[in-house]
Amino acid sequence: MLKQLESQMVVSQGINNLDERFFQVEVLSSTELEDWISSPDLLLYTPRGSYGYTDGEQVFHFPYSDIEVREQIEITEETDRLGYLPIMMFFPDVKDEFVSKAQEGGASLIELSDRAFTLTWKDRTMTFYPQELKIETAYSIENERIVTQQWFQLFAPYGYVESVRIEEITRTDLQTPVTFSTYSEFSNHVLEDPNSIVPKYTDQAFIQIHPNPIENEYEVVLKGIADDEVRLVQIRDYLGNVIHSHKEAKANNGVIELNGTSYPSGVLLILVYTQNGVYMETISKK
Repeated sequence: MLKQLESQMVVSQGINNLDERFFQVEVLSSTELEDWISSPDLLLYTPRGSYGYTDGEQVFHFPYSDIEVREQIEITEETDRLGYLPIMMFFPDVKDEFVSKAQEGGASLIELSDRAFTLTWKDRTMTFYPQELKIETAYSIENERIVTQQWFQLFAPYGYVESVRIEEITRTDLQTPVTFSTYSEFSNHVLEDPNSIVPKYTDQAFIQIHPNPIENEYEVVLKGIADDEVRLVQIRDYLGNVIHSHKEAKANNGVIELNGTSYPSGVLLILVYTQNGVYMETISKK
């Protein structure tokens, strides 16, 4: 009789001291078949090899060849680059600059209906759907075909952030191809920019705070945002922790009146949630 397999794990990624990206998988619980094929407690994947640990002791190490290392680094860098650039892609004038740079890099452009378009590099394609705030990417790695669909939401004044992602990986080397799907949702976006060095783009809609720094009562002025679009106003610190939620915040003639007496002193983030996206600005509390 087959046993049902269950597992719970935490997946994280980062950069090691060699400036290499690594992925770490911590297995919280896993159904064991036999001891010799049980999952280790901790899996670590780096460009140099993969490692497994149980109770703090290494149980396996599979080194990669130089070719594999080079391919992984190139794939990681390309994925990171393509993943960041589209964050402002739904602004019309930013699109032109992005497409121009992509064509300089060897991409071909195909214009579609409703302002949608496709960019193609060899076996990689990226299709942008401005009406749906969606990007679809497809590419191949060895015996796998990977198709990713991403939906975005406005996170002013920094552009658009990912809200939903569906990734499908199909094994093309099998007689009957098998597809693995992953569905992810993203929320609670906070961008650390205390020195205001990240480029901003308002697209004619943004918020202003008066006065700033604040002491007690202050105003959030809406520019290009209708009063009835406002759903919630939150105050957060730079770690993303919610300091205060103004759930009953209402806009009147483009102005939201709030009281920040209870806020802690220091630099904070104010986020105005609307039906069309999130608008963020930095504030200071005396």
